[in-house]
Amino acid sequence: MDIRCERCGTEYEFDDNRVTEAGITVKCSSCGHMFKIRKKSFVLTEPVVPGQEEAPASKNWMIRKPDGQMLSFKELTTLQKWIVERKVSREDEISRSGESWKKLGSIAELASFFRVVDQSQPVLPAMPPPAAPVTQPLPAVVPPQSVPPPATPYAPPVGQPPAPYPQAAAYPTGPLPAAPMPASPPMPSYPGLPAAPPASAYPQPGMPPAGGPVYSGAPLSQPALPVAPPPSYPSMPSVPSMPSMPSAPAYPAAPLPPVEGRAEPDSWDERAAGDAEDDVVEKWRRRGRRKWMVIVPLLIVVLGAGAFYLLMPEKVHELWRQLRGGEEIPALALQQFKSGVEAFMRDTPARYEEALTNFQSAISESKGRFAKAQAALALVHLARMERARERVRAIDARLKALEDQAAQLAPKDGKEASAEAKAKLLELAAEKEKLAAEREAQAAAGRQDQDAAERAIGTARELEPESFEGRVAQAELLRVRGSDRAQIDVLIAELEKVRPQDPELLFVSGAAAATDPAARDTAVRLLNAAIESAQREGRPEFLRARHHLARVLIEQKRTDEAKVQLERILQQSPDHPEAKELLASLAPPPPPPPPEEKKSEEKKPEEKPAAPAAPSDYDGWMTQANRLQERGRSQEALAAYQAALGFKADDVEAQSGVGLCYLDLGNYSAAIAAFRKALQRNANYADAVMGLAEAHRYLGNKDEARKFYQKYLDILPNGPEAAVARRNLEELK
Repeated sequence: MDIRCERCGTEYEFDDNRVTEAGITVKCSSCGHMFKIRKKSFVLTEPVVPGQEEAPASKNWMIRKPDGQMLSFKELTTLQKWIVERKVSREDEISRSGESWKKLGSIAELASFFRVVDQSQPVLPAMPPPAAPVTQPLPAVVPPQSVPPPATPYAPPVGQPPAPYPQAAAYPTGPLPAAPMPASPPMPSYPGLPAAPPASAYPQPGMPPAGGPVYSGAPLSQPALPVAPPPSYPSMPSVPSMPSMPSAPAYPAAPLPPVEGRAEPDSWDERAAGDAEDDVVEKWRRRGRRKWMVIVPLLIVVLGAGAFYLLMPEKVHELWRQLRGGEEIPALALQQFKSGVEAFMRDTPARYEEALTNFQSAISESKGRFAKAQAALALVHLARMERARERVRAIDARLKALEDQAAQLAPKDGKEASAEAKAKLLELAAEKEKLAAEREAQAAAGRQDQDAAERAIGTARELEPESFEGRVAQAELLRVRGSDRAQIDVLIAELEKVRPQDPELLFVSGAAAATDPAARDTAVRLLNAAIESAQREGRPEFLRARHHLARVLIEQKRTDEAKVQLERILQQSPDHPEAKELLASLAPPPPPPPPEEKKSEEKKPEEKPAAPAAPSDYDGWMTQANRLQERGRSQEALAAYQAALGFKADDVEAQSGVGLCYLDLGNYSAAIAAFRKALQRNANYADAVMGLAEAHRYLGNKDEARKFYQKYLDILPNGPEAAVARRNLEELK
């Protein structure tokens, strides 16, 4: 058995038979360290084939040599013997089943046997002639301090004279322990080679002849390390005047020859543990001297890793994800993800659609294993959900104002309302109906976005349970949903320990603080920090954070600062609807018109240009209707489509245009009726099918919406709205 001191690294070779099942405490002869050794079982492992039954214990092991020769054995001791006899080598392969083979040189448990053989290469040095034997005197045998002295010293039998010197039978059977003799080290014997003459073959004073009996006990100590100089000893006295020699402890003989450069510990006895306290003190002294050798390199590594993270955070996140066992994301998926982030940062409804498409493509390209893209997809849905909720609140405020106006125009005291009041009441009722339909659609869209966000967050957490992006999206969901602020703060505090300067985390924290009037200064600081952090990481302008910052500044009556933020948003995204609305609300009221000048009697009134003539046929009305529809003038386009139907009552395109106008105006029930009329004339008209799917989705009819989205894909799998249909199908699952 090969053992190593855990303090100084000195190696020892020790007989397995000396080690009990409970282990034995030993003391290092170099540094005095006490440690315990236990038996180590020799185990050969082979890969398990799935479904294969375990081989019976009695099955033989097989050895396959490079030339194809096969050997077999049952006991592992046979293999050890073959290694020592050089019958097998490191290049030979071993197997038990015959299916999986492993080289002997790659088995760690056999390395010590091969190492002994390698270190025992037969090198025959020039031997001194018999006429000049080594006359190094042998030392007196003194047992180590930790070994108790033998009970009875050697003495000749009573009544018999001492045996003469040449007769070795009266001495203990076995060679005396000797110090290392550099001139003639003991050489092991090898099959097929003549054995080198041992040192005992030369005449030595006080030594038995070479043919004497061999002592079966182990030596008291192995040869010392080569670095120690050989000690000098006094000459051995003659045999008659020799004192009685103590008998060595009878240890079992070691199975392998000693290896040069190794020594045995001072003691193998449990009683040597008495010096453990002094060893513990010395151990802690050495640890104190070595602690700075560990701390300084560790600080350098930590500082370097921090600098690398600040320079390239995305690469660090991806590397960390791969080190934790995540699969590598394809380059195309990473590019699609980057494009989605850039579109999302523009913060407009149209760019939200673009971001959703890119994130869905990245998820598909990575076969659904892109947790970061799932979290980003959830953030887009939550941004749309927040816009829908803000629109619902604005509609509620408008409906309340309309109700107040209607109450003022209502007749009082049983009087009949005037014709003007009746017309105004009808106008208010029509607007209320339109707003109610829009409110219903916005609420349904918000619920769908919330469901889609929750699914995406769940998928991200399944892929990576500790995903930072997934947990940030979870905090954003709690904020948009209006959950308790304390619950949000707990999650944010946990995330700040991981990445305190992450832009999305700072945005969520600032937007959550903005809901508390007492924490609006904190909200301004956090939202500004989110904008600056995104700039440091090289991201596009964080317009969502600027939009929320402008709202908080308006609530604090800091209108000049709010205008700066809104103008910055419109520079990057001119179509930002909320920025336009807020900036218009901050504009000063227009000055009063100048007083009208008295009209001169000679001045003639200006003639107004004549209105363009109305179209006179179907094609003219369709051209005008399509142009108005493209410009967003849905009410005028609706009238033009209806005029076109007056020329062709069964025209599918005009009827579908009527449905699209109703869809844009928020009258989803009328839109569904118009699309159904178009499908009665042509069941596969793609625009009507897609419009019907959109109308049902806005009304929250998920089953009907899925049916018509799928029908559109069946008709035009590569049509202009195919990507939108697929994405909405995925969200409605």
